[in-house]
Amino acid sequence: MSVEPGMTPQANRRAALRAAEGDQSGSTRARLIAAFREAAAMQLDRPSATWICDRAGVGRSTYYTHFATVDELAAETITESWEAVSHEDVARRTGPHSGRDVITREGLGRVVSELTRSRELIEYATRIGSRALVLEHLVQRFERFTSRTVAAEFTGASPGARALITSYISAGTVHALFRWLEEPSSETAETVIQAIFELLPATLTADRPDRAAGPTARPSKRAGLP
Repeated sequence: MSVEPGMTPQANRRAALRAAEGDQSGSTRARLIAAFREAAAMQLDRPSATWICDRAGVGRSTYYTHFATVDELAAETITESWEAVSHEDVARRTGPHSGRDVITREGLGRVVSELTRSRELIEYATRIGSRALVLEHLVQRFERFTSRTVAAEFTGASPGARALITSYISAGTVHALFRWLEEPSSETAETVIQAIFELLPATLTADRPDRAAGPTARPSKRAGLP
């Protein structure tokens, strides 16, 4: 098991559990996420771990194996769909593709779309819990997904450099999108995507001569936006 700097042994154990998630572990997490979604639909005032465990049909020790707090469970629920976005992003970057600018814009578009669909869930999570902690957990999860893209693109960088790049992209993107969600009338989704795109490292957004899209690259549809 790899140990992340600054994380407690319990947090590292939960991270390792996510990384090596099997059918049983995945099923347990899905039930806990479903329980939190139910609490949000009912607008419960700060559901307890006991309530969540009862609804999910799991023991408290099992719950705490996966999540330390309700805020952490909330962040996992909000980012549930990001796993598929991350895997697709890496797969497209490491195979024949239509250009890193297109891949990056479409990836950002999907993240914005997913967050927009989760707006009510985010509002509920920050109302019953700590906005700062929910945001922190969202950044941590975004880092988990972003690290895969950074590893695929920054192949010559040291582990430390890749970690810095991952943190920069993740924290900046999540904080910017979180702020935009709280004031959605200020800018359109397209404007937000373009602003973030222009701030990302060129290694992610532009093809280099030695890694240009090949002749088998296929045109891609424009990212679906909310």
